[in-house]
Amino acid sequence: MMPHEVNAIIAKIVFVLSAATVIMMAKVRAEEIKPVQNITISQEITK
Repeated sequence: MMPHEVNAIIAKIVFVLSAATVIMMAKVRAEEIKPVQNITISQEITK
């Protein structure tokens, strides 16, 4: 393999890993935010 091909493969792997990390972080954030929204809504209803 040529060096530039190796670099392209490494770049693809890094891109996929970073994209997967961003997606996972977004899912975790969404899961963390949902309960907070539910709590604030239930508190407003009880008032």
